[in-house]
Amino acid sequence: MAVRKKWQQKLISLLPSFPYPWFKAQRSKIFLNQMNQSLTDLIRMKHRPTFEKSEIWRSYYGESLLPDYSNCKNAMLPNQTTPIAETLDEVIELFHGMPIWAHPQSMLNVLPSVNSAAVIAATLTNMASPNFVEGEVSWNIAKAELESIAMMADLLGWKPAKAGGVFTFGGTGCYLYALKLAITRIMGKETRYKGLHQKGVVIVSKVGHYAKKTCTDWLGLGMDQVIEIDVDEKNAMRIPHLEAVMRECNAANRPIIMIVATMGTTDAFAIDPIRDIRRLIDRYKPQQGRNKPFLYADAVIGWAWLVYKKYSFSKNPLGFSKEALYSIRQGYQALKYIGDADAIGIDFHKTGWCPYSSSLFVVKNNEEMIDLLARKKPAYIATHTAFNPFLYTLETSRSGAPAVAAWATLKHFGYEGFQVLLGRIIEVKLFFKKLLEHDTNLICINADNHGLPTLFRVYPSHLNAKKQYHAELNDPAHRDELYAYNKLQQLVANKLFAMLRVKEAQVPGWENPPFISLSAGYRPPYYALQETNYEYWVFALKSFPVSPFANELSMMVLRNYILKARDLVIAELLSEANKHSKIRTNQAKAWFGSCSAIPKKYLLGKQEMPAYVMKPKVSLLEKKALPPAEIDAAIQAMLVALPYFYHLTKLELERLLQYGRIKKLFPGRLLCKEGDPAKHAYLIIEGELQVYTKVAGQSREKILGRFGRGSFLGEMALFEKGTRSANIKAGKKSATVFVIDGRKLARFLNPEK
Repeated sequence: MAVRKKWQQKLISLLPSFPYPWFKAQRSKIFLNQMNQSLTDLIRMKHRPTFEKSEIWRSYYGESLLPDYSNCKNAMLPNQTTPIAETLDEVIELFHGMPIWAHPQSMLNVLPSVNSAAVIAATLTNMASPNFVEGEVSWNIAKAELESIAMMADLLGWKPAKAGGVFTFGGTGCYLYALKLAITRIMGKETRYKGLHQKGVVIVSKVGHYAKKTCTDWLGLGMDQVIEIDVDEKNAMRIPHLEAVMRECNAANRPIIMIVATMGTTDAFAIDPIRDIRRLIDRYKPQQGRNKPFLYADAVIGWAWLVYKKYSFSKNPLGFSKEALYSIRQGYQALKYIGDADAIGIDFHKTGWCPYSSSLFVVKNNEEMIDLLARKKPAYIATHTAFNPFLYTLETSRSGAPAVAAWATLKHFGYEGFQVLLGRIIEVKLFFKKLLEHDTNLICINADNHGLPTLFRVYPSHLNAKKQYHAELNDPAHRDELYAYNKLQQLVANKLFAMLRVKEAQVPGWENPPFISLSAGYRPPYYALQETNYEYWVFALKSFPVSPFANELSMMVLRNYILKARDLVIAELLSEANKHSKIRTNQAKAWFGSCSAIPKKYLLGKQEMPAYVMKPKVSLLEKKALPPAEIDAAIQAMLVALPYFYHLTKLELERLLQYGRIKKLFPGRLLCKEGDPAKHAYLIIEGELQVYTKVAGQSREKILGRFGRGSFLGEMALFEKGTRSANIKAGKKSATVFVIDGRKLARFLNPEK
């Protein structure tokens, strides 16, 4: 028998690294076990839904680490094969600190949770590894792209039989396809061979996505050929200005290649009046017999509102609140004419709950696109099927995973699923808006916006936010204040980030703030609409409650973390007041921009003593008997130290105490049991509570967590109207608990109370 050569022996050891190509249960288990182990390891990096050490609010995998890329350049290819288990262990390590987009505290951007159907569909597709350049290497899996295009065409009001498109690399990829198609349509097919003999222009609003610069640059048109149109107070394109620009371009014989209608930006959810733009294009008579400008709808976010075209707003079958129903309807009315465009871009990884990146470029006239962009078929490639997009696409290799993920999502959710998910975001957003309205120091600055983000500003406690913001927006005499409080928004954003990600900056009891963002230039003030210095535009904190798990409680936590971060920032600033007339806060990292100086006069108001002091640690109850007034004061001190009650005034805290009672538990005494209706929330005054479950078929208990003085338990189930998921009892020693009536607590915390 011939002795195997070394390479043959090594090959045998490598074969288990590949999924087995035949069905054989035992061999297939190798891959299934590897996949299952890795998924299990990743899932275990999530944190438990327990209030012990506020684990429930940790919105990231594993440890909250800042990324350190400093040693990446030192990586080298190993000389020998690394066992797959070790390699996968290293893969799992990469996920430490990665935000969990499904977590209700992750509100950074339109980064929603990926749905299970999409994840599984994409994973299965990656196993089969189809190349969506032609049917020969994608077979039936290519139907996912064709059917997704048909479904979207129908949603847009187009004829699916005539529409076409391609899944591509994100919203910028869609923009690039649109511009290439527009150049060829307006400037002629010969430009594909001889290049552009005359520069044309792209017209887009001032708040249009920065892809306008990227694509004109990469296609050789030039970034200077972008003409930006003024916007109104809602960041919508001003039609009179657009009409004037079109007239000027025609008079100067400057071809208008493409007009971009922005249909829902991430930041301001700007929506251009696309029907008015279409009317202008239809009336336009370009020189030299050129085609009319190509109209592209950048609707990567806004497309999803079209699902409400099959919703009865009069009957409201899903039972949305009156305010949410109005907002949804307004959003739909503003977006329902997206189909007036020649082509649109859709991001399923945004308002489609799919993995990155899953973007679809859709055109109304597929025959025209193929005619304008087709290339001669390479001799070595056969066209055995009717699916051959490689003849006109930019990509010569295209993964099928994005298309299959989107297709599975569309099939799974249908109209109603999308209606529910979008409607829930609007409901939660409107709840947060009400929270802001009921706080003197906070203001929502995009209250009339019907999109996903909430933009808001926080002010020092001596200021009325509504009056101050109105003055900054309308009166040039308050220009310096606008600048100063812009910096305050920046400092608060930096503080929240440091509290979340920098161990040295963590605040006891406040270790897990929401992951939100900052808009450094939302809009110019009314008195300076042409302002070019963005430092004097309006800055704002912003949140995107796009997780399906976001709820009213998570928005209350967000509100109070904002107030806490503000107080910490100003306390730090004032602690340096004796050293500098202009003071800075010592941030671990200026994540959202440099921390410029803020004159202290903007922080204090008229009072002589600083309004902000670092709150001392809570003085808890001693074992000795205390007078009732002191007991109440101790409970209030514990409550205000929690993220849920930080915003309450002394009078409100006193009123809250009326909704509860003190309960003494002897060692081991049960407080509530698993399956009980969630009717109360609990504040531990003294002692320890244990949370546990019974092990099925056994008498022993599994301890899920131990909670000490100052801990607050049971509030999540109140807002979800659920039941207790575990038992709670006193520990080895007796415990004293403040029991709050859940129904009254929920009503008390409601901003419409």
